[in-house]
Amino acid sequence: SPDRAAAASLSGKVNYADGQSGAIHVAASMQNANNRVLKLDGNGDFVRIPDLKNLAGSELTIQYWFKGSSFQSAVRQQNAGWIVAGWNGMHILSNDGGTAGIQVGKANDGRWHHVLVTWKQGAPNGFASYLDGQPVDSRDASDTPIGNQSSPVYFGSIVGVGEFSTGEMDEVAIWQRFMTPQEVAANWFRQLSGAEQGLVGYWNFDADRSEEHTSELQSHSDLV
Repeated sequence: SPDRAAAASLSGKVNYADGQSGAIHVAASMQNANNRVLKLDGNGDFVRIPDLKNLAGSELTIQYWFKGSSFQSAVRQQNAGWIVAGWNGMHILSNDGGTAGIQVGKANDGRWHHVLVTWKQGAPNGFASYLDGQPVDSRDASDTPIGNQSSPVYFGSIVGVGEFSTGEMDEVAIWQRFMTPQEVAANWFRQLSGAEQGLVGYWNFDADRSEEHTSELQSHSDLV
């Protein structure tokens, strides 16, 4: 899908043709003809990552690009507990508030958005969400670590049987480390190499099997 862009943001003062002037914010993007994205139709589409089963620990960050109408279960791991980056408009962790999560922001308006959630055990504002590099919601994180679910991570579904996402995804990344607001603001629009410290999974869907950072990916969806 060549319209998926490596986006950044620009700001400054612009003089308009009619003589008006003022501060503005302009979203800029570049097309990449070789880019491919994961397309989820909301009716049985999902991706299963069978070799990524343990996200336990004291820190976590999940980020992805999304364009569509529903990011339900966009990135999800669930067994006895759960980690869900996109559920009923929230990010939720079973070890921190259960289904009382933090807000994602308006990522379901049919335009590309960068979605990020980060968590650090016991930290002030350690459970935080960002949209297009800007803070959306946060609260102090619980002092309970993320448990080992011993269950595959899914994109677009709860274990392949329901709560399906509808839209397109790209550049999904999972880290076992916390990102500060300064890091998010500086790097949200940068494309990853896949070799960054703390990165445990990265999928840009451009390769034939999308195996950039895990040994296996099973897809019940389309790459476009």
